[in-house]
This record gives sequence, structure tokens and C-alpha cells, in this order.
Amino acid sequence: DELHENLLAANSAREAFTLLLKHEIAVVLIDVCMPELDGFELAAMIREHPRFRTTAIIFVSAIAMTDLDRVKGYEYGAADYVPVPVVPELLRAKVRVFAELYRKTRQLEQLNVELERRVAERTAELAEANADLEQRVEERTAEREQALAQVHEMQKLDSLGQLTGGLAHDFNNLLMAILGNLEMMSRRIGKEDPTRRLIDGASRAAERGAALTKRLLAFARRQELRPEPIDVARLIED
Repeated sequence: DELHENLLAANSAREAFTLLLKHEIAVVLIDVCMPELDGFELAAMIREHPRFRTTAIIFVSAIAMTDLDRVKGYEYGAADYVPVPVVPELLRAKVRVFAELYRKTRQLEQLNVELERRVAERTAELAEANADLEQRVEERTAEREQALAQVHEMQKLDSLGQLTGGLAHDFNNLLMAILGNLEMMSRRIGKEDPTRRLIDGASRAAERGAALTKRLLAFARRQELRPEPIDVARLIED
């Protein structure tokens, strides 16, 4: 035919509705006067079905042509109301418009489905990227906190080293004064003087104190630590 469309014919309302359920229909042409069920009743059945709430319906009638009939047709969901005799070119033009509108609507629906799918995929990708970013931020935050903790510990050690170095330096000065005095006393007394033993013991104790201050100064990063062997038994005897 000149429409280049697939046309289906039905001899009754029930047969027409059965064809609707089995096929994808773009436009329905309904004769108002039909056996069993009239065109208005068929239109009501079509509109009640979820699949056909937007299907284009065109009423064709040679009898029910009053204004009330037309109003009733539009109330039942008709897109148009065509009188008989039908002008073929005009009817074909109307059918062509509704068929093209049906195809465009289906294409739009398919595009919407594809768009929703792509949006869902993109949303999932963004959610994954956001989760990865949050994980990296958490890792960097943990690294920063660990670095700050290390810096804090180094600052504490540095402060402790400065305090220790100051105390060791002052203590070392006192020991040097004591050792100097003990040496002067040792020179003034004779070798057999009983106090020499006490002076020697005090000198050794002061020297051990000086060795301890060297270790403290080394801890304070003021002197290089040079380990030396110590006779523990001698220390106990002294």
C-alpha cells in the first residue's frame, strides 16, 4: 500500500483487541458501529490496558457524526474523528503522522534506557573513583599523622638531649674542679700519708663521673661516643 506500513484488519472489537495484544500497534482505526461491542467500548478497553494508554486511536464513522458523538470519542481517548466518506489521502496522511510519532517515541524510549544505563555505569565508576580517592586520602592522612608523630618524638628527644647536655656540661665542670683539687691535694701529701688512699678513691670516683658525663654529652649529640672497657669487679671493690 501507499503507506508502506503493516496493516492488520479485524472483523470485531474482540478480534481487534486480540491483535493488539499480539502485535506492536502504532495506530488503531475504529469504526464506531460494530457488532457485539461498539467502537467506544473498544476504545475504553484499549485505554484501560497499561500498554495502550498512549496508543493513537482514530474513530471512523458514517452515522455517529454529531458534535456529542465527537466529544464522546475524544473523551474515550481518540486522537481524531474522521467522517465517512473518507478522503483516502487525508486519512493516509493522518496515519502516517501517528505512525512516525510512534516510531520516534519508541526511539526516544530506547535512548532513555541507554542513557539511564550509561548514567548508572558512570555513577558506579564515579563511586568507585570516589572510594579510591577517599582511601588514598585516608592513607595520606595516616602517613602525615605518623610523620608528625615522628617529628614530635624527635623534638622531644632533641629537647631531652639539650637538657641532658646542659646538665652534663655543668656536672662535668664540677667534676673537673673536684679532680683538680684532688690532684693538688695529692701533690701536697707524702706517698705514705694515710689520706692518699682516700684521695685516690675520690679521684677514681670523679673520673667515673666524668666518663658518665661524656656518655651524656654523646647522647646530647655534643661529643662522639667512644666505648671503653670497664672493670666491673674493680668498681665494686672501690
